[in-house]
Amino acid sequence: MGDSQDTTIRWYDARADTYAEATRSVDMSPVQDRFLTYVRGDGHILDVGCGSGRDARAFIEQGYTVTAMDASEKMARIAAEWIGQPVRHERIETFEPDQPFDGIWASASLLHLPEHILPDMLKRVAGWMAEEGVFYMSFKQGEGERMASGRRFTDMTQPKLQTLLKDHTPLTIREIWTSGDAGGRSIRWVSAIAQRAHPE
Repeated sequence: MGDSQDTTIRWYDARADTYAEATRSVDMSPVQDRFLTYVRGDGHILDVGCGSGRDARAFIEQGYTVTAMDASEKMARIAAEWIGQPVRHERIETFEPDQPFDGIWASASLLHLPEHILPDMLKRVAGWMAEEGVFYMSFKQGEGERMASGRRFTDMTQPKLQTLLKDHTPLTIREIWTSGDAGGRSIRWVSAIAQRAHPE
């Protein structure tokens, strides 16, 4: 799909203000709570593709240390203002963590990656996790890759995500499910929570 990732980033740069306003009020607390059940109380969470900063701010307000990042420069600036701390303007493909994370939150962000790099990226992200660290990810339900209104998407099914995690990461799947859209749109989501096992 050529430079479809760059096209997607430009889409967010051009619409950052309206996108942040539209998504900031979406209630993600049920999924956040589901994720935090597995994250230790004093943990450090990485928010991958943080968008408006909605989820990062919720985690900060609950006492967690948060590192937030976004590939869109303008979105990163908006999120930084919202959460009251710097946000790293960086793509996940080039991100290098300074320390392991107790939780990695990738809500509707990995879905913009090309399908052929997902196995390596899932394995790489799993390597950023501390012992018993937890990884949440969500994709739009469907098959294959597509461009839609200026953004690229890799859609996912529950069996395919389960296979990707089992075959390409050392993680244990704790939960995997399909759900409706928290914002009320006619979209179905495939989500998973996977955990790095404690060494024997």
